[in-house]
Amino acid sequence: MMSRIIAVNRSFHDLLIISDQFSAVRDDISGLKSGEFLTISNKKYYDDEKFDKMVIYNSDFEKSEKLDKREGLDAVKSKFYKLVFQIAQSLKGKAGKLTIPDNKDKAWFEEAWTLSTYGYRTGKNADTYCSIENPSENVIQATAQNFARKITDQPANICTPASFIKSVEEFVSEQEMGSKIELITRDHNWLKEKKMGSFLSIAQGSIGHVDPYLLEIHVNKPEDKSVRPKVAFIGKGVTFDSGGLNMKGEEMMMLMKLDMGGAANLAAAIVASAKIGLDGYYVVLCGLTENMPGPASVRPGDVVTAMNGLEIEVTNTDGEGRMVMADLLYYAATEFKPKHLIDMATLTGGCVMAFGGFGSAVMSVNDDLVDKIQAGFTKANERVWRMPMWPGILADAKCKFSDLMNIHKHACSASYAGLFLENFTDEHPSYAHIDIAGTERNGLFSTVDYLAPGLHSGRPTRSMIEFILALDKED
Repeated sequence: MMSRIIAVNRSFHDLLIISDQFSAVRDDISGLKSGEFLTISNKKYYDDEKFDKMVIYNSDFEKSEKLDKREGLDAVKSKFYKLVFQIAQSLKGKAGKLTIPDNKDKAWFEEAWTLSTYGYRTGKNADTYCSIENPSENVIQATAQNFARKITDQPANICTPASFIKSVEEFVSEQEMGSKIELITRDHNWLKEKKMGSFLSIAQGSIGHVDPYLLEIHVNKPEDKSVRPKVAFIGKGVTFDSGGLNMKGEEMMMLMKLDMGGAANLAAAIVASAKIGLDGYYVVLCGLTENMPGPASVRPGDVVTAMNGLEIEVTNTDGEGRMVMADLLYYAATEFKPKHLIDMATLTGGCVMAFGGFGSAVMSVNDDLVDKIQAGFTKANERVWRMPMWPGILADAKCKFSDLMNIHKHACSASYAGLFLENFTDEHPSYAHIDIAGTERNGLFSTVDYLAPGLHSGRPTRSMIEFILALDKED
């Protein structure tokens, strides 16, 4: 049954005017505490036939609750989003339209509702919710996060590198961004021509069965090739990570369809940013492959040569993400010469040990870039923390057979990964590495109260949208 539902704050002025119609529930409305809501049927209390139900909520958190500044989040916003999640779940199963009157809550409510009503399953198995009438920019951002969740929650037999590309193509089409966005697909023969030996070393165990690809996403690509992108983003897109010959254990193996979260988040973020409106030129590179054992797989102890000529000893085949991104960083730095160079990956257990699922890590020697990234996270009400890039961490990893080791067995694993990747940036002065190993999983290391159930969280898609939109306004 199609429903028409309106959600209003108990302090919304139109509600207070209609005193006669609400005389029977006036005490219930006035007694609503912050974080509580009441659903009223129009048949009994509301004479406007436009709506079947009215949801009245109290979001007066700021006056009623002490805020904890140490959390690093906007506590009022977090509590409000949790309230909307509870409202959404109470109305699950009702198809139709949801109206949110214009007021200070509208943008937050729309974004929280969209995030709260995410569902992986479709068709007859899908959960049903009302859709928002006349959605705002916030819905575009939340829809992008849901898209990132959707493709990352897909099992690896469905979301292969090739089908990842198809999903992005469909998302670009759904958002009507075909005129602004150009997608270019590079196959493994092109990777060989470019001498991307680091990337290919991880892919070689699957070539011929599940082939690797590089997906290039160009926004506002100019005809003049001398124009530099404002940012070139590199996303780790390992659609299934078995660990290779250094195979993962059973428990972690079940989660490894998520190892393409960096590529999914960045693809979603750039499409949404273009939809909202961008003037500058941007590039996203998604390195897509599986990491599987087999007769052709890279072995522990193998030495491979990256695109920039550096030799890498593969000390552990489960350090695959940095191998994929190494070549893409160098390709982006030398081919496009962007003003900023940023990679994002579900990369290290060290990041999980440091922050769990409560925050992402950023590593950079460029203070201004870190400030801009942190501002984006703050605007999206998400956490990021700067980790050190002390050169001594990398210098401590002595290599007998190559220039670098992909993994060094010491306690600084997250920082080591960032320092390793920095070697492939062509000494770019504005480079940042973002590790989302803990935050991209929802419910494993921490749970986000306002996100509908799902293994992937889609974080920090909205943080990157905010970063991109703010950067685009600069000269």
